[in-house]
Amino acid sequence: NAGTAPQLLELEGGEQMVEHLAWSRPENSNPLYPRLASAAGRTLRLWDSTGKLVREHARYPKAISGLKWLGSKQMVSTASFGGVAVWGTSDGQLKRTLEYKNPLISLSWSPDLRWAAAGTQDQGIHIWRTTHQPDEMQMSGFATKVREMSWHKGSRWFATGGAPEVAVWDCGGPGPAGREPRQLVWHEANVSALACQHRGPLAVSGARDGGLAVWNIEVPQMAENSQVESPLSTMNFASEIVQAAWSFDDRLVAIGDSDGEVRLFRVGT
Repeated sequence: NAGTAPQLLELEGGEQMVEHLAWSRPENSNPLYPRLASAAGRTLRLWDSTGKLVREHARYPKAISGLKWLGSKQMVSTASFGGVAVWGTSDGQLKRTLEYKNPLISLSWSPDLRWAAAGTQDQGIHIWRTTHQPDEMQMSGFATKVREMSWHKGSRWFATGGAPEVAVWDCGGPGPAGREPRQLVWHEANVSALACQHRGPLAVSGARDGGLAVWNIEVPQMAENSQVESPLSTMNFASEIVQAAWSFDDRLVAIGDSDGEVRLFRVGT
């Protein structure tokens, strides 16, 4: 019962509003290694599993707009005006920068860390192929700013919102530049939440009008007598879907809405 669960710790984010939190899944079992990252304004803080502050990167030039751990590696990345920074969490050293001259509003990494993608202020997505330098590309033409991004487990398929349609980009081989994405068409309002399974082929998308759909990202499911891909299942709610998250075993999906409700659904067997 979350309402009666005791509070374990209270941590200071460093500025007025903590906008980003991310847990790591490092291979090292040492409890003193950084486990939790928080971003508040221009301050990045790293904490161990006991709640001890391990390191602080304070006073970024601009506010941090995206925060992601790099898989099981002891590195954490941030997005802000000017690009993406990758920090070593054990030594606190800046390991890499991916430059971008304008504001970034979101951040995502492919599971194999080959691709870094960020939503831009001008309703686009900037993507870097990190195994080659320099190798960058831009996707544009979205109906709104893109904050909804999620990767299929194999790092080939990259799903994005930014419109009523879910776009699925092919990042195999040379990447998505010059390729038309698959369009998953069902929502009537703009997509506001998007999440792929950790190990499975499914993705769930939610929209501002409360529509919820489950898709197969790996294998297109075509509607009968149509060239349009069909969702595996759909539901409609009264409030905007603002968050979607799969459980680690991919059997449950949690949906958060604008009325403050969290709903859990079992998907598959």
